[in-house]
Amino acid sequence: MSRRQEQLAEIVKQHASVFVGQETNTMSLITFTRATISNDLKRETLYVSILPLSKENEAIDFLNRKKTDLRNYLKSHMKKARIIPYVTLDRKSTRLNSSHTDISRMPSSA
Repeated sequence: MSRRQEQLAEIVKQHASVFVGQETNTMSLITFTRATISNDLKRETLYVSILPLSKENEAIDFLNRKKTDLRNYLKSHMKKARIIPYVTLDRKSTRLNSSHTDISRMPSSA
């Protein structure tokens, strides 16, 4: 990925995170873990992680319903960008990432 692609992918990911934070309730934690963008900058894939796993399907349904609103949010907050990419979601890695969380690196509460 070129520097421009990396920058735009990261900016979209950040804006998507803010949008989701404003639109969701506190029933689940939705995190965008990674973003990739096509060479023509017209399509972006956001990789999503959702906790708890029992709320995963509900959260994905919510995100899919809000795609149009997300695109409109990106348009209004990325005025300098010539191209606003169409966003797709990928949750394939959700279960894999959450199952490999290294608990030994988490700070202890004591």
